[in-house]
Amino acid sequence: MVAIKGQDIDRFLKAPDRAAVLLYGPDAGLVSERADLLSRYFAGSENSGFAVDRLEGDEIAGDPARLADELGGAGLFAEKKVIRLRLGSRNVLAQIEAAVENGLEYGWLIIEAGDLKPSSPVRRLAERHAAMAALPAYADTAQTLARLIDEEMRAAGLELDRDARAMLTGLLGADRRASRNELQKLALYGEGKGRITVDDVMAITADAAALETDSIADNVGTGDIAGVEHDIRQAIAEDRAPQQLVGAIGRHFARLIEARGAIDRGMTAESAMKRLRPPVFFKREPAFRRQLTLWTLGDLQTAVARIRERDLEVRQKPALAEALLRALALELALRARRQAGSARG
Repeated sequence: MVAIKGQDIDRFLKAPDRAAVLLYGPDAGLVSERADLLSRYFAGSENSGFAVDRLEGDEIAGDPARLADELGGAGLFAEKKVIRLRLGSRNVLAQIEAAVENGLEYGWLIIEAGDLKPSSPVRRLAERHAAMAALPAYADTAQTLARLIDEEMRAAGLELDRDARAMLTGLLGADRRASRNELQKLALYGEGKGRITVDDVMAITADAAALETDSIADNVGTGDIAGVEHDIRQAIAEDRAPQQLVGAIGRHFARLIEARGAIDRGMTAESAMKRLRPPVFFKREPAFRRQLTLWTLGDLQTAVARIRERDLEVRQKPALAEALLRALALELALRARRQAGSARG
């Protein structure tokens, strides 16, 4: 009966003491990584006599006893079983309750889900039942991303230049598995070099999160409404969480505030962009420079306040998250377009 958060999550994953675990949150890669960790912990080696089976929630929704039956008896050769259940669109609360109430005598249950609000029946069950635990998976913070970067670089015997680290921190973070894959690819590229530079990062990192979201942010900031609609549609189709995209727009406007403030204090646009950490990616410099001419510091501060309001709404109303994201992006893009028209006039 526990909702596990923060540093307690890592401790739990090293020695889980619940037979059923709910993994949920907007970072699908982190949910999947943690499910892999728990599967390996419960199942042990390939010869340990434990089987790992995968089930889809929608697949078992029409059979109330299916999940309990799967966990209530071992396979022909396996002594116990680990079930990985991925939730879909159909309600399987009764199936999960039945399996947990049976005592999970012959196995463990790992439930994988997307972002669940506090009122979600499955989340409430996992947080309240004595045999269950609930672990949220949110996008990496600067601190957790720094740990991930250190972990992968240390394993590869590599060091990072300060600017390379800053660039990586800005490029990665929306999806843990994608971020780890990019770091491992960078480590292979840098094998034998000893030290990774910004040039190495630019040469290898496909930008697991930021290149996609940067396009949305730049189109918002320059008033390209058609570009905004296209990029959001594509990002949603690729399962990017609206909350992540709102956050990316917010971070972008915060960087614009930092650069615009430096310009107002007498710095050139070029110098203001170069002092940002991570620095503006060279392919984005024209769009970023254009935005610095369109937005005043006051306008940017007003925009950030609006973004924060929408971010809170998206968290509180997940069912409306996509619509709220679109409304915010179009509102800001229209404001930028009006400011561009005023500048031409």
